[in-house]
Amino acid sequence: MVKNVEHSLSILNLAAFRSSSEEYTGLSCAVEENRVVVTSQEGTLNKDRWTAELSRFLDRTREGDLLLVCSTHFVLRRIGIVQSVVNERAGTRWFPRSSQISLRWIEELIPRVSRKRFLSPERFVRPIREDRIAKWLGAILLESIPKDKYPELNWAITLRSAVIAEAFEEATFITPRAKAAVVEVGDGGGIVELCYGTNRGHTGKDLFRNLYSDDISSLKTGICWVSVPPGHRRGHLEKASWWGIRLPEKPTKHFMIVGIEELSYPAFSKTLSTRLKTHPRSEALLFVHGFNCSFESAALRTAQIIYDISFQGTGAFFSWPSSPGKLRSYSHDMQLARNSVPDLEEFVTLVLNVPGIEKLHIIAHSLGSYVATLTIDRLSVNHSISGLLHILRQLVLCAPDVDQNEFERQYLPHLAQVGTRRTLYANDADRAISLSEWIRMGLKRLGDAGINLFVRASIDTVDATTVATDMLGHGYFASNQKLIEDLHLVTDQELDPGARRLLERTHANGLKYWEIP
Repeated sequence: MVKNVEHSLSILNLAAFRSSSEEYTGLSCAVEENRVVVTSQEGTLNKDRWTAELSRFLDRTREGDLLLVCSTHFVLRRIGIVQSVVNERAGTRWFPRSSQISLRWIEELIPRVSRKRFLSPERFVRPIREDRIAKWLGAILLESIPKDKYPELNWAITLRSAVIAEAFEEATFITPRAKAAVVEVGDGGGIVELCYGTNRGHTGKDLFRNLYSDDISSLKTGICWVSVPPGHRRGHLEKASWWGIRLPEKPTKHFMIVGIEELSYPAFSKTLSTRLKTHPRSEALLFVHGFNCSFESAALRTAQIIYDISFQGTGAFFSWPSSPGKLRSYSHDMQLARNSVPDLEEFVTLVLNVPGIEKLHIIAHSLGSYVATLTIDRLSVNHSISGLLHILRQLVLCAPDVDQNEFERQYLPHLAQVGTRRTLYANDADRAISLSEWIRMGLKRLGDAGINLFVRASIDTVDATTVATDMLGHGYFASNQKLIEDLHLVTDQELDPGARRLLERTHANGLKYWEIP
């Protein structure tokens, strides 16, 4: 099992830059004694798309990075630690004239892995899958590097990788993941254990996925277990459905709830306290879902987030009685969201009082951001728990369906006093946010971007408009790898935006905000 993956990785495929092919004329790459040298001839650069990708690769490479040098079909040849990077440009932004990466080779690993392949020859033209690298990296590389002998290796930042592969349509940037927050797991999936709170009523049914209804009731707490299928792709939520038709589920192929145990408050507190001791960190991450989401969907999404961002503590979620599949019930759900605030406040208070908890992070999505915002606003003036508010750390609002004026005037002054940082993800291509704004006759939503981007000094605004989204464009925070990686940096290392390799921008009001590159 990979544990505490906190260093960086760069992968450079030499075959992609061979000068013998007409496509790569004018560009060559050579491995010398203590360096990798890439050179190019002026006048041949503008027609070579790989050169631009190479320049991006070099821009992302830093001192202390781990560099894997691969040749044809990802056969690993050498492994080194980057000492310095020189990237001379040829008059334009993207194209390097002569680039040099100085390295210190890790000789101990060469005999073990020189013949190791990431992809078999017959599959090398397909995009490289991150789980293949993660599996190989965790099994052979990470636990084999003597940290005391190579102190310059940057163990302080998250694993990142830039893959430039032969015959790919475009370069693929990926991040292998750790799995320390997953119990009973090997490299091929496993079971994620989650704590939960819900104010849904009981259905009286026995199936785990149908245990709770869409009716509001009193707060209930418990533990549930969700399967992560082998071969899970980061950012994907593998479900047993086809065009909305539900199919038979298998834990070996799908995310599914495989167990639920409802617990009394004292039993829940004791269980969570015990679980905190079994993880590398005594932290919890609480997810609050949005509109059109069932209890089952909330559990599956939380498991996917916990698994994909490599959270090192205990995962948890709060499920309020949204009505899945009923778009006409939006106004009804909005009222239920307001009515759920006292129950979420009670649940967060219960978690903050659990013995041994050191940090609590909250990620809220869409209309769930409204529930979370109102809850934190109430907690900030609740004097009975004022001594516990320091446990609240990262407050993350993803595509929040919250009125901008209401948020700024009523809630932000109190939120600014709670947590280490507050992060807002917005996207101008979010159709759900646009629809919500239209329903409210043009009232700006917090999850909107473009000319309506909300930028204030007390919250870190990240414009995610550039990332790939689905048709609705509303679930990008958990489906896009760049967003997942940034969420990892926010919750795992609690880095400020300037340290997360985001692009710094200046808003019309003179304040800084950031973009996903």
